[in-house]
Amino acid sequence: MEVLNIILQWASTVIEKIRQISRELASPNMHTIGLLESIHSLIEDLITVYPIKIEFHKKNITEKTLTEKAQLNIFRIVQEQLNNILKHSKATYALIELFVHRKRLHLKIKDNGVGHDSLIPTKGVGIRNIESRVEFYHGATEVITTIGEGYELNIAIPYPLIEGV
Repeated sequence: MEVLNIILQWASTVIEKIRQISRELASPNMHTIGLLESIHSLIEDLITVYPIKIEFHKKNITEKTLTEKAQLNIFRIVQEQLNNILKHSKATYALIELFVHRKRLHLKIKDNGVGHDSLIPTKGVGIRNIESRVEFYHGATEVITTIGEGYELNIAIPYPLIEGV
């Protein structure tokens, strides 16, 4: 009977993981609700499940100036970095800032988590995916982190984004 309970518990865990992966792979409908509302929705979903406060600030940006593909890529970057924060940082707070300054779209995501030694490169799949999305738009990625002082991801992409890219 104990073995059966273990198997049922394991099956339940696997099913929940599959559901989580399905939610993550499902594209938000940028055409219908747009980037900004998709980010707000993602945050609402996360804060109901995880013990973290997440703030989102935007300035000088409208979805009209971003292609649907660009909106989706920016959303995926936010989604991936929040996933990294939840998995690795032990943070209780995260801040997302999205703004335009000097013809560049800036995305900053920082947390108050454990950080890591910036001299030791950590290039997991998540950060590599983020970097490749940014490079696609000829942008730049910067990471600022120190052990015990959190993690900050800064992205700058030429703006406005050209249609079709």
